[in-house]
Amino acid sequence: MKKLIILLLLISFFYADEIKVISPKPYAKISNNKPVSIKITYEAKYTGADECKIAYSNSGNLEITPIDEVLKKINKKITIKLKKSGSINVGKTTETIFIPYNVIKKVIEKGYTNNGFNYKRYFYFGDCLSTDISYGDVFLKIKITTPSALPLHISKIRLFFDNKKAVISVNKNENLKAYAEVEMQGKGLLKAHWEVDGRVLSRIFKHINNKRRITFETPDIPPLPTFEPGTHTVRFIVDEPKPGFEEPTALYFVKTEKLINKNIIKLNPKDKSKLNFEELKFSWQPITGAKLYLIEFFILGEEKPIFSAYTKTNSYEIPKNLLGKVFEKGEYYSWKVVGYDEDDHLIATSNTNRFTIK
Repeated sequence: MKKLIILLLLISFFYADEIKVISPKPYAKISNNKPVSIKITYEAKYTGADECKIAYSNSGNLEITPIDEVLKKINKKITIKLKKSGSINVGKTTETIFIPYNVIKKVIEKGYTNNGFNYKRYFYFGDCLSTDISYGDVFLKIKITTPSALPLHISKIRLFFDNKKAVISVNKNENLKAYAEVEMQGKGLLKAHWEVDGRVLSRIFKHINNKRRITFETPDIPPLPTFEPGTHTVRFIVDEPKPGFEEPTALYFVKTEKLINKNIIKLNPKDKSKLNFEELKFSWQPITGAKLYLIEFFILGEEKPIFSAYTKTNSYEIPKNLLGKVFEKGEYYSWKVVGYDEDDHLIATSNTNRFTIK
């Protein structure tokens, strides 16, 4: 009988209700000289008879716990969905918190640089058979250190070509370079690779020792391929340490220039039009024999396009993600269209129309 009681106690202890931070662990390290974002992963286990399906917290506090001083309140609810796993319900979720520099500065001024501060959330188990059940506080300890003591962390990646933009048009077989400006802190081994149209172009292994910003460029051998007309994507992928964001994409457009028969393409909207920012639509008269059109946009007065795209139809709408980045309100632009046949011969071109965005 005693053995049975002990066994039941052990089982009860092993399957105790629990909500905890599983990453970063055992604590988060941040720099003493700049704001930072921290991605936190929570894990929850519920073993009770109420069969609660979620764990949740309505808000969190950045605080110096020993003196009970709240530095910043995070008014955001997070929910952990629980699923059956054997005899218990388990689940995970993540949140990213932003710690402004004034919070870090205040912790330093209060003399808690060594001890650090906490991010605290009060959790409940919810969606139960009866009422919600209080669980209690869950803490993430945050320690402040100098940038040189931090492990390598990638904070931002910016891609561009020689025109300093993430979009460019080039002729067939033209030499082309892409660049990745990487912002980081700390030290460690950076493992990364250049990717073109989803395929690895080259790999990079570099030991970083407290550099704030490094610019990488695509290699001379193998170069960026420009032998195939059309739209191509370039990415700089960081394999280790993984950044807490999706790496950006740059676009380049390879065009051909085999002029064999010139037709004039009529454009719409007409020259000197004022266009709505939210709806940048362009169309043109279809040309017999044209299988592909290239539409190019320029800052008024400049020769190199700021954006280009290929389309098989006689219309094009600017993607929403380019509004405010490539195209801005109040600016003046121009555009033109050329047409190619099925053999990539240039058979039609338009005049250049001007427009402004209101």
